[in-house]
Amino acid sequence: MHKSFCRVFLCALFSLTTVAQTPPLAITNVTVIDATGKAPQPAMTVLIANGRITKLVRTNRAKLPANTQIVDGSGKFLIPGLWDMHIHLVNQPNQELSRDWSLPLLVAYGVVGVRDMGGDWQMMQQLRQDIASGKTTGPRIVAPGAFIDGPVLSKSLSILPMKHGNRYAN
Repeated sequence: MHKSFCRVFLCALFSLTTVAQTPPLAITNVTVIDATGKAPQPAMTVLIANGRITKLVRTNRAKLPANTQIVDGSGKFLIPGLWDMHIHLVNQPNQELSRDWSLPLLVAYGVVGVRDMGGDWQMMQQLRQDIASGKTTGPRIVAPGAFIDGPVLSKSLSILPMKHGNRYAN
């Protein structure tokens, strides 16, 4: 059952990141948990077209386009994608850990977006391009830009005693 859920989830997630030429995807007979506090909605169909959820309707009322790929979600649950709102993907010189392990694991756990809080901006841009092109599996990355920090005091951060009302000594 766990493998089936993962297949349904990854299929839906993959469809959100593919290009517009792909046929629509319908996940039928799935129980939708919309995270608004409402009760779970059983026997629903979720239609995904052009990378977006376009319809949520009871399965017995669903009218699907002829070329729709159908995934049976019977006995499965569908939740909104999750976001990690504080992550550092590119603060290491070697990106193999993020690229080969962290990013695919985030997607497998349902994280469809992350907010990276800073690191090497060029590496971040390359990582975003690799995900957008399909070279790397990963969530959407929102990043504010280059890492902004004060002067480097040492390789390990040490808090200095207050001096003249300032938190850090100059």
